[in-house]
Amino acid sequence: MCVARLARAEALELLRGRFEAKQHTLLAYANTNLVNFAARDAELAKMLQDFVLLNDGIGLELGARLVNGGEGFLDNLNGTDFTPQVLGALPRGSKVFLYGSKPRVVAKAATEMAAWGVTVVGAQDGYAKLTVVEMVKRINASGAEVVLVALGNPRQELWMAQAAPLLNAILLVGVGALFDFVAGEFRRAPLWVQRLRLEWLFRLVQEPRRLLRRYTWDIGAFLWVVWRWRWD
Repeated sequence: MCVARLARAEALELLRGRFEAKQHTLLAYANTNLVNFAARDAELAKMLQDFVLLNDGIGLELGARLVNGGEGFLDNLNGTDFTPQVLGALPRGSKVFLYGSKPRVVAKAATEMAAWGVTVVGAQDGYAKLTVVEMVKRINASGAEVVLVALGNPRQELWMAQAAPLLNAILLVGVGALFDFVAGEFRRAPLWVQRLRLEWLFRLVQEPRRLLRRYTWDIGAFLWVVWRWRWD
């Protein structure tokens, strides 16, 4: 898998250009969690070659510096901050469908996103027992041009890859916990914490049971994967 090294403005221009040209695009944010899954699953790694992959988080920054002699990424293009900017760069009123998270969370997120200059044409929680084909029919019927998928890594990326050939939507984005933040389920770290690149610690305090392994053992596993890649 190859993570693009782009400045924020360059990434926005790339995605806007592909959208306006109606070039179907799968966008994923490569955090340490996704990279670890791909390192253990060759099929997933191969599938991700068809995605636009952007760097998400301090782990990827450390990995890039390790591989590239101290040179990291140009910007931290994490999904929570960058996805709203992507939607803002698209033509006003672009039709968006939300898929994933809990019923009340995705419903609240859909209401909040209506103020972002997009038209939310549908929302479906991630707990309904719907097949990929059933979801595709529902999304296509909505006329969605953009689908935001919040099923967690790597389930959301796998779903996107399976659904993409059947969907009319131009842009599919794996957004992780975005709906939770938009709906107010979790608080963002204060700006000074974000600038210090310590938002991971702020999130860990809020969700210790879910995130403790990701921010301890999994970070170590990720750095080991990167170290091996460096010497391959």
